[in-house]
Amino acid sequence: MTAGAMIACSRGESAVKVAVPEPGNAVRRACEQLATQLPDSLGGELSRRRTDPASPLIAAWGSPAVVLRCGVPIDPAYTTGDQVIEVGASGATVRWYAAERDHRAVWSTPLATVHVELSVPGKYQGAELLARLTPSVSGARLF
Repeated sequence: MTAGAMIACSRGESAVKVAVPEPGNAVRRACEQLATQLPDSLGGELSRRRTDPASPLIAAWGSPAVVLRCGVPIDPAYTTGDQVIEVGASGATVRWYAAERDHRAVWSTPLATVHVELSVPGKYQGAELLARLTPSVSGARLF
């Protein structure tokens, strides 16, 4: 996605403030690859928005914002053996772990080599969003 497309998607809305992860170089490169594959929209009213700061490690859609962060540590609530949900879409499969934080569902990929976190406000259906993002996350070879 080009910077111009991001700006066009977010006219009239302020940038979403997001804490940027600080991974090592190899993880950063994988996250940069993911950033090139993320969709402009997650459907309906969930168009891509600018983030503050701008970084290929983060993305946001809609208002209230659905926020993706790449290169995060494993969710501290996750314990080996916890249930994960396998989501398949467009021939791709990603295993997601669900946690609840501050009235948001937080989905993460603790079984991946590079960890992604998707924070979803209660207003939206997380499973539908995971299906829309699974091809991008799988295609970025984060596993």
